[in-house]
Amino acid sequence: MVYHYCSIDTFLKIIKSKSLRLSDVGKSNDYAERIYIENMIREEFEKKVSTFLSEDEINNILSLEKRCRQTMLDTINLYAMCFSEERDLLSQWRGYANGGTGVAIGK
Repeated sequence: MVYHYCSIDTFLKIIKSKSLRLSDVGKSNDYAERIYIENMIREEFEKKVSTFLSEDEINNILSLEKRCRQTMLDTINLYAMCFSEERDLLSQWRGYANGGTGVAIGK
């Protein structure tokens, strides 16, 4: 099961619209989220290219990928929605559920 912590206002919007919306990671209250996403994408990319390229080719591709990634990060927004596997986590209540006065939606 995963949980999405949010304020009462956000919860009501989710219920009324019957949808979850992504948020601009650059406007998140936790900059580590953007770093986490960037690292996850890079690790997946490295895994994929390492299965069919030589070490020299991999190094060249990763160098190019790094330049492309930086250009993209400077010019595009990343959108995400955050979930937690923890049903009752104080840091999530504080950071995402309006200081503990919100809700944790579980599925």
